[in-house]
Amino acid sequence: MSADPAPPARGFNTWVVQVSSMNAGVVGAPVDGATLKVTPYMPAHMHGSGVAVEITPMSDPGQYQLKPVNLWMQGVWETTVRATVDTSSDVTVFKFCIP
Repeated sequence: MSADPAPPARGFNTWVVQVSSMNAGVVGAPVDGATLKVTPYMPAHMHGSGVAVEITPMSDPGQYQLKPVNLWMQGVWETTVRATVDTSSDVTVFKFCIP
């Protein structure tokens, strides 16, 4: 939904993501009550960020603030967001090259 700064930059970033239901490939309504796990990872160096991402539900349905997303060094970062609702889960990977 948003990134501060935009585009993501070196250091601490704040993202807002939205989790929505999906049925037969069709995106449905936003989902509250999801459990999110956020994992920034730098594949070239095979390490994470070393700082836990705090996840805060927002007032808008299905939206969650992720803070800080620590992209602390230059290069390609892959940030995996796993959302779990009841027994279902899905994964999205955001990829950025930080100058």
